[in-house]
Amino acid sequence: MRLLMVSLLFLLVLMACSNTSSQIEVGVEEVESETSIETDRAALMALFNGTGGENWKVNEGWGSTGRLSNWHGLTTIGDLMGNGGLCYRADSIGYSTIPVPPEKSRRHEYRERVVGLTLIDNGLAGEIPPELGNLSQLNFLNLRGNNLSGEIPSELGNLTGLVYELDLGFNQLTGQVPSELGKLHLLQLLFLNDNGLEGKIPSELGQMAYLERMHLENNQLTGKVPKELGELKNLYRLYLIGNELEGCLPHELRLQLGQFAERNAGLPFCK
Repeated sequence: MRLLMVSLLFLLVLMACSNTSSQIEVGVEEVESETSIETDRAALMALFNGTGGENWKVNEGWGSTGRLSNWHGLTTIGDLMGNGGLCYRADSIGYSTIPVPPEKSRRHEYRERVVGLTLIDNGLAGEIPPELGNLSQLNFLNLRGNNLSGEIPSELGNLTGLVYELDLGFNQLTGQVPSELGKLHLLQLLFLNDNGLEGKIPSELGQMAYLERMHLENNQLTGKVPKELGELKNLYRLYLIGNELEGCLPHELRLQLGQFAERNAGLPFCK
């Protein structure tokens, strides 16, 4: 199953790399001395121990001293490397391929850094540990459809390398949406739907310049939709229905959200 997932992911990456209609080069972040394979491993074990890892539906490899690339649900830099380069999302339209120097690509400590964590509907139960914020190379995080509870750690705002998705939907999370998530400037997809989140939508989410989809539906959010969301020029889907929100949607979003926006948000546009 894991081999199939990696193969499909690699195929999607290759297809995406073929899109050259609009590309912006981005640099490959150097591995800082404060983070390493060991800090990745420690963060992952905090998740395993804090969410009943022994009882997960699939936990193959977790806790072993072997390669992280052999742990179920993980994607490492080595998994995505091909032709001497990496493919990174650069903007809302295209991708860039960044050459990786041969001396770096051969380094075990570089190839084993974790860039993806996907444990969908895998029986995780408990709170999300703040240590996940130490996965400094993470590009996508999907813990959808588990039994996660408690608050969303503000430390997830440290995952500024997230360029694809942060999906915590269909869990039992409570508390407020952390304003620190606004630091995820490169994120494209945000799913926090179908939880028990409350309080106001943070205005800081308006800083997520590359965000394309925001799913906050079916929570217990209150207050007005912050006008700062009108600054999200790449947003084309906004789901807010099933909350206790009031007021109206920023009129700046009318054209890009389309005709179903008011239905999906449960609110009219501001005049």
